[in-house]
Amino acid sequence: MRYMSWLLVSAICAVLAVVGFVYAEPTPTFQYTVMWSANTEADMAGYILESSTTEQGPWIIVNDNIPFGTNTWSVIYSTNVRWFRVSAFDKSKNISGPSTPLRGAYQLDNIKPNSPNIITVNVIPVEEIVVVPNVTSPKLTVSGKAMTVSWDAKDAETQIYMANSMQAEMLLTTVGPNGTNTTINGTISGWHCFKMRHKINTSVGAWAIANPADPSDINFCTSIP
Repeated sequence: MRYMSWLLVSAICAVLAVVGFVYAEPTPTFQYTVMWSANTEADMAGYILESSTTEQGPWIIVNDNIPFGTNTWSVIYSTNVRWFRVSAFDKSKNISGPSTPLRGAYQLDNIKPNSPNIITVNVIPVEEIVVVPNVTSPKLTVSGKAMTVSWDAKDAETQIYMANSMQAEMLLTTVGPNGTNTTINGTISGWHCFKMRHKINTSVGAWAIANPADPSDINFCTSIP
């Protein structure tokens, strides 16, 4: 018996695996709001609202105890066309005849829009976004007032900027692909800050930040006596 049950479960799983799951679009719903004129009799008690898919019926009761003073009622259906009628009743349970049926309809838009026309296509050159390799291990070695910047270039051409306590940032030098260090001599005492910016191959022509995923270049500072 257990073997037969296992076979049945396996068969069902196999069918589900082949057929898969079918995605169903949600069924639209429509809200109908019915409004009617108020009765003026002194002993009025309320209203009865009915709905139908046709003008002739059959009619179903939406609400048979709408309190007097309420002249509007909302109801939701999954169809976009419904008929409604309303009756009044007094405190003695006398019921009027129904109102003339009135149709509520939502016009579904099944007409596709016209195809647009392309007027023109403008083409302009865009600066290539350079994916720069991960330039690792930037290092600054200080010997007296001479400083050597070294790094693992990973085939990236490198621009080196420097700023210190006496001057604003300026382009110090450009090192070609595979460059691994540069020496700056005769610098002044005080703080010095460096920025490294890279690009791949000189033919690209567009300098990029050191890591496009992080909008900052490689920056580091030091102070020399």
